[in-house]
Amino acid sequence: MDIPANEQTLSNGLAATKLEDGEPAPQAELSASAKKRAKKKKKIKKAKKSDDEGRASKKPKVKDGAGDAAPRSVPTVTIALPGSVIANAQTPELKAYLAGQLARAVAIFRADEVVVYADSARREIGTEDKHAVFLARILQYLETPQYLRKALFPMHPDLKLVGLTAPTDMPHHLRVGEPSKFREGIVVKRPTKAGSKVSWVNVGQGKDVSIDTCLQPGVRVTVELDDPTSTQGTAVPPSAPRAKGGLYWGYQVRLASNLAAVWSECPFGTDGYDLSVGTSLHGANIVEQRDWRLPDFKHMLIVFGGLGGMEEVVENDDSLQIAPEDVAKLFDCYINICPDQGSRTIRTEEAVLVAMSALQFHVKQVQAPFEVSAQKVQYDSHNQRVDK
Repeated sequence: MDIPANEQTLSNGLAATKLEDGEPAPQAELSASAKKRAKKKKKIKKAKKSDDEGRASKKPKVKDGAGDAAPRSVPTVTIALPGSVIANAQTPELKAYLAGQLARAVAIFRADEVVVYADSARREIGTEDKHAVFLARILQYLETPQYLRKALFPMHPDLKLVGLTAPTDMPHHLRVGEPSKFREGIVVKRPTKAGSKVSWVNVGQGKDVSIDTCLQPGVRVTVELDDPTSTQGTAVPPSAPRAKGGLYWGYQVRLASNLAAVWSECPFGTDGYDLSVGTSLHGANIVEQRDWRLPDFKHMLIVFGGLGGMEEVVENDDSLQIAPEDVAKLFDCYINICPDQGSRTIRTEEAVLVAMSALQFHVKQVQAPFEVSAQKVQYDSHNQRVDK
């Protein structure tokens, strides 16, 4: 698929003055200061053209002879959170609300994966980290479209108070009748012809959609419809909506038994995360370093600590043979995203918002050459989609 160039044009500088009858007036002889300004604008235009050419050269190439060939996947962002953040909430209601806040933050900044790691800093030795499991379950539930939750999530005590959380309202959380080329669905048990490689999928439209792939009932699947109102489609990878349509399509949730497992169980092949970022009060001050930039990456990992920071996590984690004062060696970048803070501590749910806000520009710079421009969707005051 061709990725449209995002080129911007500059004005020509001096334009001919219009007369009342619409005819352009002859340009007067330029003064010395006007010539100087025109020369400066010419240099800016030349520099802009060079910058645009540089950006274009970074765009992923398509295969020869295949104009619709898919570009390389958009670089991914993974956020790692400690399960102990839930232990700090005093009541079940606050635990559910806190998990909802984290889900909202992850969705707002378009993270592709969330890893909840079990840190022993806030639990008894030898016990299961129920807080990490609780957080992972809530994150999974809030990522799932509303019309699929009843089928995918049986009743569980962890979900008893999930109604207190705010909806994440991501692009794949579609309403009935809302037009979309892609939809999330669940394979339903429905009679088909013998030997037929067809499955029926509930995609929340009121009518099931048929796909030409035989799948087990109860499996969640991303479907690309032949057209937004069609009852026929094709099963595609969850990355297809973003690769083809520029749509953020939610996040994956993974549970790690310790901090070391965040890296060792990475799902992105043998290369794993090629860029890891740690956040800490003792990290480098990137706010004052105006020339600081994120290096290019394919899969970036951002790790957040608990109440005692990353140092406390490392100190209580036997899986890592590293001293707390050397925690920066675990990461490619170890940064302080809020220097001169006015509070002694920054809570994890606050740190996620602050850090992702500070890093958003840098992440966009890396992802931009691989992104596909998505059609802007407008909503009215009742949060209903407005079709032009």
